Amino acid sequence: MSPGPGGRYGRFLAVAALGAAGLGALGAPLTRAAAGDAGVPAMIFALAICWVAAAIGGLPLFAASRRAVEEGTAAVQPTPALAAMGLRLGVVVVAAAAVALSGVVPRALFLLWTGIGYVVLLVVETWYAVGEVRRRQPPGGAPAKSMASGSAGRPAGGGEALRHDRMRR
Repeated sequence: MSPGPGGRYGRFLAVAALGAAGLGALGAPLTRAAAGDAGVPAMIFALAICWVAAAIGGLPLFAASRRAVEEGTAAVQPTPALAAMGLRLGVVVVAAAAVALSGVVPRALFLLWTGIGYVVLLVVETWYAVGEVRRRQPPGGAPAKSMASGSAGRPAGGGEALRHDRMRR
């Protein structure tokens, strides 16, 4: 049995944390070599901001998935996925600007790691978003129509009727 929306969101948070931690583990020696010990806090701040932004950005998907389960609808629509990515970008821009302008950490290195962390965690968020949008199995029911069976409620092969109609003219 597949985990519910809360379990999938929790798994997303864990994978995002592992991605950020793995990136930090790979990047710490390089950052230390390039900028000394002062550069490591910049990397940690940047990756932490990216993780928090991913966690906040995932909330619209979690809410839509939970709503879909409660209402018994087949799937999450793509709109919450777009909202999630926009919210995530907004959080990163605001938080990164605040830290960069504060002068707490080396600005250039911080912004570099913010960009790297954003891209890496974007892959994780896209994986989560695609998984939520693709869930077409209503609770206890048959799979909802996929694009292969026709779009907009039309059965597959609906074009045949249109071709026959044109031939009669």
